[in-house]
Amino acid sequence: MRTRPRSGSTWRVLREKAALLLKLRPPFAFAHFDTRSDNIRLQGKLLRMFDWNFACAGPVEFEVAAFAQSIAMEGGPEPERVVAEYDLVLPLRPVALDASIAGIAGYFADRAWRPAMAGLPRIRSVQRRQLKATLAWAARHFDLPEPRWLTAVAD
Repeated sequence: MRTRPRSGSTWRVLREKAALLLKLRPPFAFAHFDTRSDNIRLQGKLLRMFDWNFACAGPVEFEVAAFAQSIAMEGGPEPERVVAEYDLVLPLRPVALDASIAGIAGYFADRAWRPAMAGLPRIRSVQRRQLKATLAWAARHFDLPEPRWLTAVAD
C-alpha cells in the first residue's frame, strides 16, 4: 500500500518526476507546447493553431497533458478523462505522462507569480488558473496531499 507523502515532500516528488523529462527518448512529435482553446480555431474542416513560439519536437505526452489541463482550466472535463480518451486512440507512455504532468505543474508554479507582462494583460491570470488545474491534477495523479491553498489563489 502506498502512503501519502507529507506536504513538504510534494515539491520533491514533482521535481523528481519532472526531471524525467530530460531523460525521455523518442518517439517525439512536432509539438505546439501551448495548446489551449484561444490558440485554436476551427474554420470549416480546417484546424488552425496560433501562437507557435514554443513549438519544438518533444514527447506527445507533454502536448496531451498540456492540452488536458487547459480543458479542465476552462471548465471542461477533468484532465484524467481527456487523457484516458486520448490513450484509447494513441497509447501514452506512463513515465512520459508522469514527467509531463509534473513538469507542467512546475512551470505554472514558477510563472503564475511573476509580474504582469506588457502587451499581455491576461497571461498571469491564465497561468494562475492553469496552476490550479495542473497542481490539483498532479496531486490526484501522484497521490499527494490535496493542495488546499489553491482555493485562495486569485484568478
